[in-house]
Parts: sequence; C-alpha cells; structure tokens
Amino acid sequence: MAKPKEVTIKVKGSSWKVEILSDKDFDQKHGKGHRKSAAVTSSARVISFRKGELTFISVIHELVHAFVFESHTETMIDVTPDDREELCASIISKNFFILGSLASETIQSLS
Repeated sequence: MAKPKEVTIKVKGSSWKVEILSDKDFDQKHGKGHRKSAAVTSSARVISFRKGELTFISVIHELVHAFVFESHTETMIDVTPDDREELCASIISKNFFILGSLASETIQSLS
C-alpha cells in the first residue's frame, strides 16, 4: 500500500486522521464491495476518502460522523428516530461554523 496523503485534525479535542487513498488502497482497507467515496473508522479515528472524491460537502458529511462519535452517543438506549434527528440537528447547529472552517482547512491541507 502506498503512503496515503494525510492530515491530522481535531474533532472535539480528539485527533483524527484524514487520508486520501487510491481506489486499490481504499478497497483493501474498507472492502472491495465498499463503493462509497469515503469511509469513517470511528474506533481508530480515521476518515478515508477515495482519490478525487474530496469535496466540501463530502468532508462535512464525514466530519458529522466524527462529531457524532465524539459525542459518545453509544450510551444512548431506546433512541427513537426523532431523538436521532434531534441529535444530528444539535451537533450541526452547535458546530456549524467549526464544520465549515474545518472542512476548508482539511481540503486546503490535502490539496
């Protein structure tokens, strides 16, 4: 596997690695059947993008996954769809400007 282009960012105080992988390396890491443009490995705090798939919207989308993980929602039980929607709305609204600036910085660092 070739060394990926990567940057380390902070999400709610935790270090996360953001990397760009070739299709071959992405498939090796996330499975050949994984045809998405990006993947989050929360337990390792890694966000992987396929080469050519790094866009402002895709970075924000993956950052929301990271923010949800860092909000420690795994302890929530009996969560309804309305609860999940409220959680996502709260995370996005409370971190709106951070998400945008972090996405911009990440793209600039990896470009």
